[in-house]
Amino acid sequence: MSSLHVVCHCIQAPHTRTRVSQTMSHSQLAQLATRPQAAQSQEAAQHPTPESILVPLDLPYNNTLRLGYMRTNQPFSQLPREYYKCSRLSLHPPDFLYGFPLRYVEGDEDLSLTTAKLAAMQAKIPYEDLRDTKRYRPVAAIIQYFRESIDCESMLYVGASVVDTKDDTFLLFYYHGSVLANEPRHLEWMDQVAEIAIELYTDLGWEDVGRPVWYLSTRTKGMHNSTDYNISAAHAGPY
Repeated sequence: MSSLHVVCHCIQAPHTRTRVSQTMSHSQLAQLATRPQAAQSQEAAQHPTPESILVPLDLPYNNTLRLGYMRTNQPFSQLPREYYKCSRLSLHPPDFLYGFPLRYVEGDEDLSLTTAKLAAMQAKIPYEDLRDTKRYRPVAAIIQYFRESIDCESMLYVGASVVDTKDDTFLLFYYHGSVLANEPRHLEWMDQVAEIAIELYTDLGWEDVGRPVWYLSTRTKGMHNSTDYNISAAHAGPY
């Protein structure tokens, strides 16, 4: 298969993105929140920068920024704006991954059926080197085939991972992440890649591939549902 080129320039490498300062300690944030509003305004005027993080005094409480809500309502076909780091509606929102959930094969009690499905997919890859089980395990081969089949200069976040969910998802084959987005919205290139990927995965025998969705990454595993991302809510960004 020849590589298919997708024009997508919405993601930049993490080290080139404009980063919002996150070096303030909790005590410094508390001091900022309790300082007189006039003093805050005066300091902002002296140091006006578009990237300044302000602790809002009038931002309404948002129940969707509780981890329990996120777990209950995922997967998301389109990620809510407040979950994108670049929206600045939360200083430290959890990471979300966007991709295709591979479900456990029905009746699979020991992973043998699910791993057999992955092995069968690897066997159908048209590239001999990626079919070589001595060089590639099934998941690694499928990821590499995806990379080689879709030529997208800015698609840097490609892989497969378990996710923070209790549903029947075994692995998420992802190609985007909320932490890399420069705009807090769904972009056209994501759909372009999805159409190609669905055809690609279907040809490998993944009949129920479905549409890509957003899941919480494993970074939140072990955290309590009461975890509240309103606590570090930040001033709304430009979008």
